[in-house]
Amino acid sequence: MFRFTIRDVLWLTVVVACLAAWWIDRAGLSSANNALKDEQAELRMAALRAKELQGQIILPMSPNLPVRSLERRGFELPHADDKP
Repeated sequence: MFRFTIRDVLWLTVVVACLAAWWIDRAGLSSANNALKDEQAELRMAALRAKELQGQIILPMSPNLPVRSLERRGFELPHADDKP
């Protein structure tokens, strides 16, 4: 039969706590990254709609067309690092 000392249990607690903290942190980063990607897509679509209202471009089909679909069709979309 195995015998565990208090020291072994404390080390196990430390390891489990570190792994749990790491996992929670990674889950938070993933959801924050997804939120930023969604916000960036919305901003890029808003920029496209503004250009369409100014008459600079004509968006194909629906104004709710996803940004990635527009990129696949060959449309140049403004990026955050692009200067107007």
